[in-house]
Amino acid sequence: MMGDSAEPAFVLGADEGHETFSPLLDGSIAPGLPLADGGGALVVSRQADGAKKCSIAIPFYGRGVDGAVANLIAALGADWQSRCGLVMVGIPAAYTQVGEAQLAEFMKLAGPMLPVVRYRRLTGEFASASAVAAALAASMLDEGVIPGVLAEGSDIVLDACRNKILILGFGQNITAMELSR
Repeated sequence: MMGDSAEPAFVLGADEGHETFSPLLDGSIAPGLPLADGGGALVVSRQADGAKKCSIAIPFYGRGVDGAVANLIAALGADWQSRCGLVMVGIPAAYTQVGEAQLAEFMKLAGPMLPVVRYRRLTGEFASASAVAAALAASMLDEGVIPGVLAEGSDIVLDACRNKILILGFGQNITAMELSR
């Protein structure tokens, strides 16, 4: 996206609900759901100085076919749960049935889980909802704490050992985005 430039970039995802085009172009829109507007933004940079607050990695991106969930878990590595403070999950409304099955398989294969937040229940259903989730995760990493209201309990302090938030997408495609301090 940025080529070899070390200059920072502003990345913005924005959606405006449209009666005709949104259901055609956006898997977030299921029949009968109200349309929603939304967006999220991040400033990204490749600078490796002390000002770095958050790194983003994409450990997995693939089609939502048989075996993809197991491949996702393998791509996360053996110790991903010990490094992670929160798992944020998004399933576009149009892919609810397949996405829920994938999430159930993930939960079964992953074993005891960290707190899981279904971010589309917070953001609403629109194409760039995952951009909002990434902005939310980056904000929590910047603050160094996951609020207990999201973690279904006490605040989770992010430190040198537990310093990642995992954002998963299930449905037609399966994705993993890992944000870390």
